[in-house]
Amino acid sequence: MPVAESYVPPAGIRHPVATGETWISLARGLGIDPWDLIEFNFPGVKLVQQRDFQLATRYVNWYLAEYVGCQKLARTGKTMSLRSA
Repeated sequence: MPVAESYVPPAGIRHPVATGETWISLARGLGIDPWDLIEFNFPGVKLVQQRDFQLATRYVNWYLAEYVGCQKLARTGKTMSLRSA
């Protein structure tokens, strides 16, 4: 069951994503694990990640494509980059 597109994390701060930013770089700046940042934005994904990493990355890609507008894969070819179109 996807998180509603209108979902806003409690105490969240809107962050316009810049080209080249990654979950890792954003999480590092906050001093947290990247999957904790993903979970904050898309609740339920971390539980999936603990059971099936590939499925969790597909969920994250879906959210990024559908809700954020990301259209390109990162250099690894596994996850969407954090930049729009």
